[in-house]
Amino acid sequence: MNTILVVTDFTIRAQQAAEFALQIAIKTEADLVLCHAIELADDEDEAERISWPIADNIALKQDSLMDLRDLSKHLKKLAQQNLTSYQPSITCVSEFGKLAPVTAGLVKEKGADLVVMGAHKSTGFNRFLMGSHTHEVLDKVNCPVLLLPEGLSMTDFSTITYATDLTFSDTLVISYLAKIASAFKAEILVSHISRKGFEGLNSGKILLRTLNELYPEGHPKISYINIKGDNIAKCLTQLTTSSRPGILTLVHKRYGFLQGLFHSSISKKMADTAKVPLLVMPYSFSVNVTDLTNELIERYSYNTDELR
Repeated sequence: MNTILVVTDFTIRAQQAAEFALQIAIKTEADLVLCHAIELADDEDEAERISWPIADNIALKQDSLMDLRDLSKHLKKLAQQNLTSYQPSITCVSEFGKLAPVTAGLVKEKGADLVVMGAHKSTGFNRFLMGSHTHEVLDKVNCPVLLLPEGLSMTDFSTITYATDLTFSDTLVISYLAKIASAFKAEILVSHISRKGFEGLNSGKILLRTLNELYPEGHPKISYINIKGDNIAKCLTQLTTSSRPGILTLVHKRYGFLQGLFHSSISKKMADTAKVPLLVMPYSFSVNVTDLTNELIERYSYNTDELR
């Protein structure tokens, strides 16, 4: 991992997310980019925007950069207290614009490997009135996004739980998670939630064989579990309420308008309600079986007959 982009609004929630990002940066030897998007009111018409004093815009940006530098100093002080020889480089960026487009642009410009931001509980009524910054980021950013729930301060973890529906090859996701898990000496728990009465993956033998081929030395440790249940969000919540601190990982699926009438994004639901860190992988990580070569299909994909 080379670059971690930290999105902040200078709240306590955002500071806790930045502190967690620092720990990831130290252990994976990555650099940090601190970002704040300055959003102007949507109801301003073009004439009002043009008449807005340039000095006020400059003042807004200067204030934003000053707050970013204060956060940078705080993180550097924490890094110096950490017993490690690696000290991440920290840069600050403040831009005008909506959060999702600004974040997406910086991911591309800086070559970010991970976006870290604080999440807050969002009700359906609030989203109807104001929309959801978190949802927009998940839809527009082609990069893994780590959401830290409100009120959670975290510096370490022992488990990464990856929930998959087994409809695509999981090797890209697991390879990404393995780098983080190895740095933290954490275990990866691959979980498949299937409807009651559905047999799943023959006790995970095929998936485990694939993982053993990818990581023959057992580093990191990867295990598999099949959970029966019709309410996926409820099963995921129960799965992450163990005594061991960990991160829940999902792949964000995007639906067209018609599909969206019948499907809802589990990752968005969990982003609104999860009480553990949620790592959302972009849709590009869900390599479809049809996109793989015959050799990779033979080695790393699943026999659909065994999923029936």
